Amino acid sequence: MPKESPPDLLSVTHPRPDSFARRIFSLLGTEGRPDSSDARCFPTILVQRPHIFYGWSEAGSFTAADSAVAWFCGKGLLADRTRMDLGGYPERLQELLAPPPWIDVQMEDILQAVPPDREKELRPLAIQSDEFGWQSMIAKFQSYRECLSRWKNPLGVAPSDTDHIVASTLESDFRELLMLGASIGPGPLYEVYDAVFGLFDDPMPVPGAPDLLVWHPDGLQGGWFFSEVKAPGDSLRDSQKSWLCEHWDLVKGHFVLTLLE
Repeated sequence: MPKESPPDLLSVTHPRPDSFARRIFSLLGTEGRPDSSDARCFPTILVQRPHIFYGWSEAGSFTAADSAVAWFCGKGLLADRTRMDLGGYPERLQELLAPPPWIDVQMEDILQAVPPDREKELRPLAIQSDEFGWQSMIAKFQSYRECLSRWKNPLGVAPSDTDHIVASTLESDFRELLMLGASIGPGPLYEVYDAVFGLFDDPMPVPGAPDLLVWHPDGLQGGWFFSEVKAPGDSLRDSQKSWLCEHWDLVKGHFVLTLLE
C-alpha cells in the first residue's frame, strides 16, 4: 500500500519546519562523524535567552526543559519532555506500542490465547499505522471519538465551544502521536522504548534518559532525535553519560545537546 501524504490540517495547526530545523536534520544525517570507542560526537545548539526572560526556569512547572520544548516547536518541529507524572514523551512511546485507543483490551486478551483476527486488532498502534496509513487511523480515531461522545451524551445535547476545543486538541495530539511513530519507524521504536524504560519495562524512565524527544511534523522517516537540555552552570551527569555510551549505536545521529545561554 502506498504511503499517504500528511493530513492537510497539520499544516494549519502547526508551523512548518524553518530553515534552522531543516539544518538540524541535515547535520544529524551527515556521514563520517569522527566517533570511536572512546569519543562520542554530537551537535550542540546554543539557545540565547529572550530579553523578556529573567531565567530559563521559574517556580512551578515551567522549567528549562519546557523552554527548550517551546523553542523547538517554534522552529516548526514537534517535541515533548519527560515528566514526573509519567506523562510526556515516555507516555507517547507507551501509547504507540499499545493497541489503538478504540480497541477495548479485555482480561482474556492477556491471559488466554486469542484468535488470529483478535490478535491482529491488538497489534500496536505504530504497527497498524504503518500498515494502513495515517488517514485511515485518523478516520478510525474520529469515529471512535464520535461514538464515545454519543455514549456520554445520550440526549443529543449540542456540544459547547469547550467540547469542540477538547475534541480538536485530542485529535491534534493523536496526529502528533502518529507522526512520532512514523518518524521513528515501527522497528526502531522498540529499541527506543527499551532505551527509555530499560529491558525490565520500568514504569519510570531509566536514570540518564534524555530530557526531550523531538520529531518531524510530517512523520519524516528518521526525522527524530533525543536532546539533553542544560541551563547555565549545568553539565552532563554521570548517569546521562552512561546512558549515552550504553545506547550510542541507537542514538548516534539522533542526539542533540541543547545549551540554554
